[in-house]
Amino acid sequence: MSLYVLLIKYEKRIEDLNKLQKLKLFLLPFLGVCFIYILFFSNNNSLKNIKNRIIFKRYHYDSLKTLKDFSRYCENNNILVKNLVKENEEISLQATSNQKKILKLLYHIENYDKYINIQELSITNNENFTLNLTISTNKEYKKSKIKNFIPQLAFLAENKSIKIDKINATVFNHSYLQKTWDN
Repeated sequence: MSLYVLLIKYEKRIEDLNKLQKLKLFLLPFLGVCFIYILFFSNNNSLKNIKNRIIFKRYHYDSLKTLKDFSRYCENNNILVKNLVKENEEISLQATSNQKKILKLLYHIENYDKYINIQELSITNNENFTLNLTISTNKEYKKSKIKNFIPQLAFLAENKSIKIDKINATVFNHSYLQKTWDN
């Protein structure tokens, strides 16, 4: 087919369209060109002015205070700290103690500050439990409380044994009076 025949064929198709379809057909390329012009060739000074007005404040995190507090907490709770180092935005902690104290230390670290996030955690059980922990102190991230940790530590509560001196009981035909069984 020649180009002339195709042109006549497309003209007939356009003539058969209703007014709304013709309007859409001719406005779409015009709107596309306007969109491209605005996107690429318009002056972006207004966006630059807005960006210059925004002041980004970076809060300096006091990691020395955090290290002191962790060290003091471990010292008060008889937890042996093998390594406590701050590198860039991370704090590395290596501590050894029993299971209960290690879990309480984890709970203390998790609730210490809303900007402290545990990145890596490993607990090994040799004679005592050894905790290896990497903590991020990025101020841009605000953590949300995922779960309640206290009920999960309920099994660590110390069982108190109560000694009762005066017990009198009757079991079937036998009686227990003043620490002796009678028939």
